[in-house]
Amino acid sequence: MNLRTRLLASFSIFVLTLLALGSWSIWNLQQLGLVSQRILSENSVSVTASDEMKYAAERIDSSLAILLLGRREHALPEIEKNRRYFDRAFIRAASNITEPGEPAKIDEIRRRRDNYYRLVNEFLVEIDAGREQQSFYLDTLEPAFHELHESCQELLQLNQDAMFRKSDLAASVARSGEILTMFIAGGLVLAGIGLAFFLAGQIVRPVLELKESAAKIAGGNLSARAVIHSRDEVGILAAEFNRMAERVEQLRRTDLGQMLIARQTLEVALRSLNDPVVIVNEIARVTRLNPAAEKIFGDENRSVGRTLSELSHDSRLAIAVDQALRSQQAVAIETVASAITLSANGTERAYRIETTPMRDDDGQVLGAIMLLDDVTNLRQIDKLKSRFIDIAASHLQAPLRDAELGIHALLSEMAGELNDNQRDLLENCRKDIEELEKVIRDLLTLSRIESGELTPQLAPTDLADFLNRTAEDLRPRVEAAEISFDANIDPRLPALAIDKNQISEVIDQLADNAIRCTPRGGEIQIMSMPREDYIEIIFRDNGCGIPQEYLPVIFNRFTRVPGTPSGGTGLGLAIAKRLIEAHGGQITVSSVIDNGTTFTIILPSAGLG
Repeated sequence: MNLRTRLLASFSIFVLTLLALGSWSIWNLQQLGLVSQRILSENSVSVTASDEMKYAAERIDSSLAILLLGRREHALPEIEKNRRYFDRAFIRAASNITEPGEPAKIDEIRRRRDNYYRLVNEFLVEIDAGREQQSFYLDTLEPAFHELHESCQELLQLNQDAMFRKSDLAASVARSGEILTMFIAGGLVLAGIGLAFFLAGQIVRPVLELKESAAKIAGGNLSARAVIHSRDEVGILAAEFNRMAERVEQLRRTDLGQMLIARQTLEVALRSLNDPVVIVNEIARVTRLNPAAEKIFGDENRSVGRTLSELSHDSRLAIAVDQALRSQQAVAIETVASAITLSANGTERAYRIETTPMRDDDGQVLGAIMLLDDVTNLRQIDKLKSRFIDIAASHLQAPLRDAELGIHALLSEMAGELNDNQRDLLENCRKDIEELEKVIRDLLTLSRIESGELTPQLAPTDLADFLNRTAEDLRPRVEAAEISFDANIDPRLPALAIDKNQISEVIDQLADNAIRCTPRGGEIQIMSMPREDYIEIIFRDNGCGIPQEYLPVIFNRFTRVPGTPSGGTGLGLAIAKRLIEAHGGQITVSSVIDNGTTFTIILPSAGLG
């Protein structure tokens, strides 16, 4: 019997048992449905009808009391209407007799109804004759009403009791089905365990032996062969494996030649690239430099085995490599303005960096490749653009200030009294001018950072104390928006030389964005921890998140994500990125839609403590 037949036979028994369990479950559900249907069809009509008869009798009695008070025009129509309502309900109850004792109770209700109707008619005749009937109502009509009401209640109770009995029956059927289903399921589990052991003995053992043979060949023992136990598929696989091992042994020398060719191809490709390329191993030490990279970092023979922090004064290179290895994701500086300046053969050049982790077929990280894209010419163009923005924004400030003063004068009614429409229009204009002034201020700030005019005023700072105080300053603003705030600052943070005002501005900008994008009842977190060569500050929320297509451009000027709450100028994150990079650090973002956003600030610690 081949392996396929054995597997089909084994699993056929299991499938048939599953079908039996499914059939039993379906039958059990049908029985429960029948019991539930009986409860609804047999008793619910009588319960509703009994309740309606009680209500109609109560309304008739209330109308008779109103009639005693002389309000004939309200009482008589109500009496007739509720008689008809009672009779219709009685007919439904009499047509739905399903329980023992119901016929006698229906007859009792009929007699007491007819007696009550007769007494009501006598009462109405006496009232029409103008005679006082209060004693007749209290002594005769009221007891008749209570008898009729009691009979209706007893019919209601009789059907409710029947419903409870049937409900208990349904629960009993469900319990029985549950117990039997558990027994059948337990039997299936035991059968499955037995089948697993059977298959392990019949199939897995030869496969494990085959695996051991493969491991021997992988270790260099090309003479290892698999033992053939049967003529089924596993036996055929073992035979084919042995043929493959023989072929591998024959092609060993040929494969070594091909590996040399592949290595030579890689060498040629690296050397032909005009952009600098650096390859590091899994512990961030340089293993390869192409000729373009040697112009920046020095001769490859002297650079191999060293870290980028030892080869370059710019800590962002080492941080990018460390981040790529830790996160196992590509790390890039996308914008031209954020490019790193490095010296190549004595000439200052601007480079955009992209670091990508290298993995083997099993996903294990082997190292990382750093590509430096020369954007020197693009940076010159970007500086011209920034200069133009600076000049344009500076020239806009004076007329905007004059316009704001003019609007203030008009609102102060220095030029005459204003009506409400004029005041609303001027208020809107003032708000628009304030928004425009904020955009201009942010543009000027961004331009001065990029031109180097606004450099960080570094001062030694106890980072843990500074971040704790910053978090406590943020707390009232966050909690005022009904958002919980959690700060987790590692007390082991070293002292750093930073510009406290600029770092506070970055954290404030991240907080403003998080508050706008996080609903009430959400959570915002700030945390910080030391790494080997840098400090990590993480700002996280559980708000609406950022779509993946906007993550690469979120730090660009005037980037706005559709669907997110408005309120900023679109320049805040661009400014935040430039300020962090001016400190020699990086800021990255990750986000999941409807699951929040995480900003990570990285500040180098080497030489700043």
